[in-house]
Amino acid sequence: MKEYTDVATFGCSFAYAIGCKHDYTKDGPFVDKRTKEITCYNNHWPTEDECFGGIVSVGLNTNLHIEAKMGGSNHYIIRKVFEWCRHNKDKFNSSLILIGISESQRYEYHDEFGWQIHKESLNTDGLGYFKHERPDEVQWLSVVQSIIGLQSFLKLNNIDHVFFDSMTTLKKQKPKNDTLGGTELFDNFVSYDNWYVHPKYESFWHTIKENPSLGAPCTHPNVEGHKYWGESLLEYIFKRENGMIKV
Repeated sequence: MKEYTDVATFGCSFAYAIGCKHDYTKDGPFVDKRTKEITCYNNHWPTEDECFGGIVSVGLNTNLHIEAKMGGSNHYIIRKVFEWCRHNKDKFNSSLILIGISESQRYEYHDEFGWQIHKESLNTDGLGYFKHERPDEVQWLSVVQSIIGLQSFLKLNNIDHVFFDSMTTLKKQKPKNDTLGGTELFDNFVSYDNWYVHPKYESFWHTIKENPSLGAPCTHPNVEGHKYWGESLLEYIFKRENGMIKV
């Protein structure tokens, strides 16, 4: 088994933990804007040690780094991976990067105030962070190209990594009418060699949906949900490192 010094986790709210840079729990519990009912209490969110990244980090006895943001888009996630790599070139050979892919219809933009979440791309389910519609073909093409570029970068620099689907599986995010070639690029060039797929559940979110005790009413994973997902990732990593999974 390879000895790692660092585990770096990137994602949206499904990778989030109390103590992260974007600590939204300071604002109080989540309230559904339609019903005015509390859907997530502050104590629902795991600490950094309790989130899935923390479970993996403890299992591998490493330092832990988390970059997660509620409503985080795939462009945000990929941008943060490159940003972390830019500042940690000396850790490439001893780091494991965990990447939880989000919803492709989300996107961000940059203005004079910095990087911003495009609110219309979030739509709303009451919390303002979830959108069930598929991305348009322009957004889909951009996400696919970005993932291909990130995978090529990680492979070129021999950086160990694991992708997984946090919410809707990426395969199901394809636009119904794609004339720009994004789906063709996805089908031929997005690699699933280092992509964790649970043997029973489609994604992290689907795991919570099928096992309500692992999540909060807002469908985000609770401490037990993070523990389950972290241990599942660890099992995959151990099997991969020991040649039990072909990549």
